[in-house]
Amino acid sequence: MAEDTPSGADDPQPPIEVVTYDPSWPNQYETERDRIYELLGDRIESIEHIGSTAIKGLAAKPTLDMLVGQPVLKVDDGIVESMISLGYHYLEEYGIPDRHFFRKGSPPTHHLHWVEIDSHFWEVQVLFRDYMRDHPEEAQRYETMKIKLAERFHNDRPAYTKSKTGYIKDVLERAKLWRFPPEGSDYIIVDLEATCWETGQHTNRMEIIEIGAVRIDSKTKEPLDDFSIFVHPTEEPTLSDFCKKLTSITQPDIDNALLFPDAFEKFLEWVGDGPHRFCSWGAYDLKQFRVDCDRNNIPMPDWLEPHVNLRRMFSAKREIPSTTMIQALEILNIPLSGQHHRGIDDARNIAKIAKIILPYLGL
Repeated sequence: MAEDTPSGADDPQPPIEVVTYDPSWPNQYETERDRIYELLGDRIESIEHIGSTAIKGLAAKPTLDMLVGQPVLKVDDGIVESMISLGYHYLEEYGIPDRHFFRKGSPPTHHLHWVEIDSHFWEVQVLFRDYMRDHPEEAQRYETMKIKLAERFHNDRPAYTKSKTGYIKDVLERAKLWRFPPEGSDYIIVDLEATCWETGQHTNRMEIIEIGAVRIDSKTKEPLDDFSIFVHPTEEPTLSDFCKKLTSITQPDIDNALLFPDAFEKFLEWVGDGPHRFCSWGAYDLKQFRVDCDRNNIPMPDWLEPHVNLRRMFSAKREIPSTTMIQALEILNIPLSGQHHRGIDDARNIAKIAKIILPYLGL
């Protein structure tokens, strides 16, 4: 999906070539992701592999699409110069507002889309990818269509892209319905705390140190019960002074805690059989669950993937920029309770927001 970008007369593009899925694409992505984190990890919150090369088994144009998310979108000279040092060419918005586009290679080997995390562009790209990953039969239909269009519009990239538009819109509508489990599902509000530092922190380095969660009744939107557990990190087990001050979590708290596999199992036992709707304030918690599950070779439970991003939905409904949890509480005149940046306390505060906003979101 994101592999296609506008082209102009002064920016010629190579002919369209759709090739068989290459099993090395995920490793190529991880290598490039780590290079970017090494240079710019202090400036970004997350990097995602998107587009057709991110969907296992799917034939694609051999160009890796990468999505970089900043908490607040600000691409300055320092970022541009760093990306140029990695071999990228900066093309500014390149036809899509609120996105900075970088391209590497000729013909291009990498497309990098730099946006505000949880923005509409971010959400749509990740949603399309996740839906295709979960529906291999749909991915096969997409592949068949792309191969036919590539043959028909081999030298006409705008026509190739335009011809996919109707199909992609249809898939996204179905994906939105897939995101939300059946009516009557309880809401599981999750807030994670993780290892962090003043500099050099990003989700692939961070490890969960607390899982906080609140279960909300699907009809009344009232809290039913809650859950909290500390987690012992393994890769960098000593908390930074910055992390201890930010979260109020102490070194003894995590020294005596369960490792992630055991703590996660207890969380899933508390969650129960479902059905459920996994909600959090922003996309970070979903991403961090993915990272820690992958780090520990644990399959992600199916119910975690149809994720309700309350921050994104709140901002869209209010037609305001993306807000922090604290800002949302202020907008709704809800006092903050407990300790900010403690998982269980933030989950309880988000639950208060959810009680008000879920009904007018139609959920």
